[in-house]
Amino acid sequence: MQMFIRQEVHPTDVPNEFVKSAFAYLDAAEKLNGEMAAEKWPGDYRNAQVILWLTFHATELFLKGCIAKLDPTGAVLGHTLPVLTTRLESLTGKVELQLPFDVEGSDGTPEIEALIKNHLRTTHERLRYPTDQGGVPWSGLQGFSPQLFAGTLQNFKSEAGALKSRLWECQDFCV
Repeated sequence: MQMFIRQEVHPTDVPNEFVKSAFAYLDAAEKLNGEMAAEKWPGDYRNAQVILWLTFHATELFLKGCIAKLDPTGAVLGHTLPVLTTRLESLTGKVELQLPFDVEGSDGTPEIEALIKNHLRTTHERLRYPTDQGGVPWSGLQGFSPQLFAGTLQNFKSEAGALKSRLWECQDFCV
């Protein structure tokens, strides 16, 4: 029998803990995605939603860890990935990090911009719950291809690893 124990975390280690957890979630998403692609784990949207949630949470934790590394005294709140990325870039400048849940195709009209902003703000809820906070089912169709998502996972992991190395300079934590 194996047992794994989480040690106490010193406040100065919190950014590292965010990043370590991010890569653990990302590894789990990659494992399950590979199992689904190989037809060893049932391929349905509910199982895909688990992979997507793990990836989203990995992305969120990674961004929060980077922000905490650069601004240890600042609060790192929220779940909206573009907002967290903007906060990170305010501390470090432009980052090369393609978010797995970004939205493309805005025509610049206020109506479309509002829809995109709302979608990005609620992505974490859409991946976890069948309804919005008012109990209304989410509208629209969703699709998932584990073969296509494998590239998204690999790309994000590579870019996140490069950014982590840049910010930590591999002194505190290297994957």
